[in-house]
Amino acid sequence: MSPVPPKNNSENESKVLRVEVVNGPMDGLVHFTTEGVMLIGRGPECDLSLDMDPDVAEKHARLWLLNGLVWIEDLGSKAGTWIGSESLQGKLPVSAGVVFCAGNTLLEIIADDGSEV
Repeated sequence: MSPVPPKNNSENESKVLRVEVVNGPMDGLVHFTTEGVMLIGRGPECDLSLDMDPDVAEKHARLWLLNGLVWIEDLGSKAGTWIGSESLQGKLPVSAGVVFCAGNTLLEIIADDGSEV
């Protein structure tokens, strides 16, 4: 069975999910959530809004914490979500320090304590 994002943060109460834009139109932007789920895109309902990048979809990707792991999923964006030279297919567990691309924006997943791994 494929992992799904939690509906609440009960499984991840003490965890903080942090993402930093490391290259792109919004370079330097850091976003964090304690809710355990982060929606990334250009739309107003997104937790991390990358509205200055026209290649980012309204709802581009989702990150979530589950049992101590960070999961990432592309939400059917036209440009795709990339980790290195690989296009993300389905859901994938990743670790802190992983850099991924949404549109023309590079983002890095930051460790819970704020440091890079």
